[in-house]
Amino acid sequence: MDPVIPASVPAHLRDQVSVYVRSASHLPVVPNRILCGACLLVAAKRRSECHFPPGATLPTVPYDSLAAFLGLSDAESPPALVASRYRRYRQAGQQINMVTQAVRGRLKKLHEVLEKHHEVLPETLRYLAEDIRKQTNSLDPLLLQLLAATHQSAAPENPLHWRRPKDAHERFNVSQQALIWWQYAFHRGRGRRGKIWDDIYALARVWGLTRSQDVDHLKRIVVRLTEGMTEIVAPPGWCLQVCPLEL
Repeated sequence: MDPVIPASVPAHLRDQVSVYVRSASHLPVVPNRILCGACLLVAAKRRSECHFPPGATLPTVPYDSLAAFLGLSDAESPPALVASRYRRYRQAGQQINMVTQAVRGRLKKLHEVLEKHHEVLPETLRYLAEDIRKQTNSLDPLLLQLLAATHQSAAPENPLHWRRPKDAHERFNVSQQALIWWQYAFHRGRGRRGKIWDDIYALARVWGLTRSQDVDHLKRIVVRLTEGMTEIVAPPGWCLQVCPLEL
């Protein structure tokens, strides 16, 4: 028989909650806790922060700014394309910068050689050397602008590498967030306190949230997750409505 799902569970989530409740109906866990655990797990799966990549930091690449800089329109600016185009731009900039530096060096050397041999040059070549000097003197400011525009910043300053530390509430995956919420909700209740961790372990095992081989190991893991935290992200209000105090 299908479980009875309270009306407070959003309509678009009722089927997901039902699947979890049915799969745990054989456990020696009071039905209210099964329902509460299922709701909190579904809520954790819908929480965007629980799907961030693992690790202590998150990327903060300014894709919109890079797209505008590269002249890409909104229609053709998915992050992967922007990143690819920006990498190509940096590679091109490196080559242009190197060649421009070489050109300035060669022009400087040419000026020195022309100046050195100025007295021995025929008159016509002296005029030509003077024209070359004037042309390159007017070209040098443009070359300097090109050098500045193509200067490559250090790797940490590359916008594609920008990252920030995760906030405390952003570091949990779906399983970790669900376990933390279970601990909060089950301890919040006035039910059989000695069964709290046994029930958390039973639900975590049947729903694939842990590989722990015993309840004590799982308890240590969950306690460590919140060690040093002064507050946690509260579950959605509809979950708290479903989780009565008599869990």
